[in-house]
Amino acid sequence: MEPARVGIVVVNWNGAEQTAECLRSLLALDHAERSTIVVVDNGSTDDSARRLRADFATVDVLALPKNAGYAGGCNAGVRYVQQRGVQYVWLLNNDTSVESDALDALLDAAGRRPRTIFAPKILRRDADGAGTIWSVGGTLRRPWLGRTLRGEGAHPGDYPDSVEVPWASGCSLFAAAEVFDAAGLLDERYFMYLEDVDWCLGAYRRGIATMFVPEARLWHGVSRSVRRLDPRIARYYDCRNYFLLAFRHGGVPGRLWAAGRYAVTALKIGVRVAVSPKHRRDSYYHAQTRALWDALRGRWGKAPYDDAPVDARPRSAVHEAVAT
Repeated sequence: MEPARVGIVVVNWNGAEQTAECLRSLLALDHAERSTIVVVDNGSTDDSARRLRADFATVDVLALPKNAGYAGGCNAGVRYVQQRGVQYVWLLNNDTSVESDALDALLDAAGRRPRTIFAPKILRRDADGAGTIWSVGGTLRRPWLGRTLRGEGAHPGDYPDSVEVPWASGCSLFAAAEVFDAAGLLDERYFMYLEDVDWCLGAYRRGIATMFVPEARLWHGVSRSVRRLDPRIARYYDCRNYFLLAFRHGGVPGRLWAAGRYAVTALKIGVRVAVSPKHRRDSYYHAQTRALWDALRGRWGKAPYDDAPVDARPRSAVHEAVAT
């Protein structure tokens, strides 16, 4: 029997240097020859696609004409590798670095439970150089769908057992190609933030569980790309996308909770903006207000803000983006 082929999808957006670090770790994987590695360049403006093609001849680079969001970039990559006949798909953030035996551990787990989504042990470097856990899957609190990263801050040796978890971070999602056929692709309405939770919960309703695999380890730069964005964007997606998630997966209790949360949040914003000049000038409040309005009218997809990196914009535009 021929070894299983794996399609590894790395989404890049104006981050050629950190994507290159990720690719070097992927090319050093045990049995890397089993893999088709594709970088989906998400409409970058820093010449990423050309630079990565020049530096990594064995890596495919799929350049999208515009930023399709993390969900859209992942979906383009999944379709690309499925067309090349892979049996497994591994979605990765570009600010990750995988340990050499991580793929073998994921393949071993998938061999035992084929109709499953798998999450590795994701570690981060602390300021002193020591490592701690960033995520070993995610937790979920119903009915309001509160979410936390399981194990965050724990010692790397903790959480040694493979267990089922409600969801896994989109930083690293591994599954058989047929799982993507059964569960569908990521919902591009989210654009970024919570599309991973949505996908895992939707898959679970189709009988597809999510499992944590402790033997598979990778290191995560923890949103280095996101930190370069207009700071209003994270607030906007976090607020708006919560309501999409809650109304899709919360059931009747979760929808009632989300509706109440919407009303209370809107009332608090209105009162504070009315009585406080500081809040009227607060860009975060503007972003949250816009997120609530867009959720109410069903406007999803890309946030209505400039998604160019802050450090690539004129100084006046940067000042406007971060002013409060």
